[in-house]
Amino acid sequence: MKATRRHELQQNSLDAELGKGVNWIKTHGARTLWATVAVVAIGLVVFSFFNSAWVKKEQIRAKYFNTVGRPGGIVKDETLETLLELTEQTTIKSIAADSCVEVGNVYFQRMRLVEDAQQRSDFQLQAKEYYNKAIQEFPNQPLAAAKAHFGLAILAENRAALAEDPAQRKLAVEAARAEYELVIETKGIQGQAVLDLARMSLESLTALAEPVKMANIPSPENSVEASPAQPGE
Repeated sequence: MKATRRHELQQNSLDAELGKGVNWIKTHGARTLWATVAVVAIGLVVFSFFNSAWVKKEQIRAKYFNTVGRPGGIVKDETLETLLELTEQTTIKSIAADSCVEVGNVYFQRMRLVEDAQQRSDFQLQAKEYYNKAIQEFPNQPLAAAKAHFGLAILAENRAALAEDPAQRKLAVEAARAEYELVIETKGIQGQAVLDLARMSLESLTALAEPVKMANIPSPENSVEASPAQPGE
């Protein structure tokens, strides 16, 4: 009898608890359901955002390395256009900075390959523009900045080699010297080839500053093989 009574009490207690649960679900169920849906939706949005950001970065990296990894030689217009696009993207700043240097190198190459004085001047200005862009717009990319300074130094050396006026030659040599020194002073590029190239080039500037015979001065009419080498990587 007592056992039966105890069982009834336990059953009544269980029914009461279940009733409370049903009442709570009726009162708060909709709110809880919507809260759960909201949490899941937010999770999906966050996942989608980070996943799309990762995909975008990988696409930019692939575009850059496929572009700069093409065989050497004269750079085609389509390659230059791709590099110009990469200089404007803001997703990966290191690639934007490196692309500025690459664009500067392309214009330098074109400057060496033309004979028209005005075209040479135009290409030189464009090369200078993108080297400076790498330096000024990406101060937290030291290697790209060092390469850009090296490119500016080579441009200055080229002006010195073409200068007939000793005073103009001296100014160009000093400009090259200043750029090489900036490469050497750049922090965080230890072990990079551009650092060794800058040091070696700085040592050779003394000879360039000396007057040379007219026959030895490279000019737009000379073979492109007589022009200074393209900026190093």
